[in-house]
Amino acid sequence: SAYAGNVVITLPPNDGDASQFLQTNGSGVTSWATVSIPASAYNTWLVKTGAFTAASGDQLVCASGSAFTITLPAGSAGNTVIISNAGAGLVTIARNGSQKINSVAADGTLPNGNSTQLVYTNDTIGWFQV
Repeated sequence: SAYAGNVVITLPPNDGDASQFLQTNGSGVTSWATVSIPASAYNTWLVKTGAFTAASGDQLVCASGSAFTITLPAGSAGNTVIISNAGAGLVTIARNGSQKINSVAADGTLPNGNSTQLVYTNDTIGWFQV
């Protein structure tokens, strides 16, 4: 909406720090603030050529001519892991303890050229492939 009349804005007494922005409290008083960047849901991509235990947020590229196992982390609702098999060897995706994968109490496999993202849902479903 348009505002008719004069507005008094009080500027901060300094020029702020690098990368800060000028914000207002809605009553004409301004201050310098820093942008809050949320933590990423994912870690940087890791290239694996042998057995590895994943952490929540891991993004893994498996690159080996030999078969090996990626063990899922202990799941908690909302945890996620991405696994891609770029190597010739079959990758086994191992459960952590008794946690399930797609509601089944069995490990999974990931052939060459395939990728999957798993999200932990609950004890009944376990790690769900999305």
